[in-house]
Amino acid sequence: AVKTSRPDELTPQEIAAIGQRVAPLFQRSPPVRFTLGPPNVLNEAIVCELHDDGAWKALGHVVEASLGREPAAAILPHVSVARCVEPPDSEALLSALRGLRQSHEPVPFTVRRVELVRAWLIGGFPFEEPDLETVRMYGLRG
Repeated sequence: AVKTSRPDELTPQEIAAIGQRVAPLFQRSPPVRFTLGPPNVLNEAIVCELHDDGAWKALGHVVEASLGREPAAAILPHVSVARCVEPPDSEALLSALRGLRQSHEPVPFTVRRVELVRAWLIGGFPFEEPDLETVRMYGLRG
């Protein structure tokens, strides 16, 4: 936010300072191995789940601790596939995806770079896409 009005908002200057402070943490982290999991419904989106051996969550906890913050509530790591224009009937969507979930073949991949992104949540979010701006990129070199 240009001027913060809620505790979960940050100014561009705060984002830049955070980006600088966490850089060494990412640079010490080795690449993270994920498996692209089955499709799922998360809030207003259809997503593919991401699974790992816990390294991603552990890295998140280290980053939050370095910022003096309590670990955030666990959010299912995922890749968004589609966003719903209207609030979805999650049960109906999950029922429709059940066959895809059961026949899913996991796909392994490695994350070697992380981007700190500023998300401007303007307009009709969550049903309109936020305006995203990459602030900084970090190579996971561990």
